[in-house]
Amino acid sequence: MPTRLANPLLFWIAKVADSHVAHALEFLKAENEILRSKLPKQFSTTLAERQRLIKLAKPLGTALRTLLNLVTYTTFLRWQ
Repeated sequence: MPTRLANPLLFWIAKVADSHVAHALEFLKAENEILRSKLPKQFSTTLAERQRLIKLAKPLGTALRTLLNLVTYTTFLRWQ
């Protein structure tokens, strides 16, 4: 009996958490776009910064394309 209650409850918790994460991601994307628009057209990154972004991007797979706004996807691939 407890598992019948737990499954829908866990599903609901996961759905709420997923929705919250999606909204947070949309906010951060918009914030990044605004900040990026205020930067000079060209800037440099350090090797450590590039390595950090590469490490964080690995689990994202191709979803990274929609998240990048600091550099182009092609530039990011060259970093790797």
